[in-house]
Amino acid sequence: MEINVYHILIAFGMGGVMTLMAVALGGFLVFRTRRDSHEALFQVKQPKGDAFVLDPMETGFGDMEQKDVVPDIIKKQTDRFTEQLLREKA
Repeated sequence: MEINVYHILIAFGMGGVMTLMAVALGGFLVFRTRRDSHEALFQVKQPKGDAFVLDPMETGFGDMEQKDVVPDIIKKQTDRFTEQLLREKA
């Protein structure tokens, strides 16, 4: 049996068709198994109540008071810049 150009073209064509079918099947499986876009494809169900939760009292952040993290000099410079910017636009 002699292999000619047509046999090679048919083999490549069948390989292309099979590749497209595999991609379509994979896309369909991903589409059908994921409920939301942020969910993983294969989820491991975690029992209720076993989520990782940080206790605020244990970490030391529970009783901290909120401080103004912007020093006064930065706030003054920012206000000055904003005033200049608004003056230029007016």
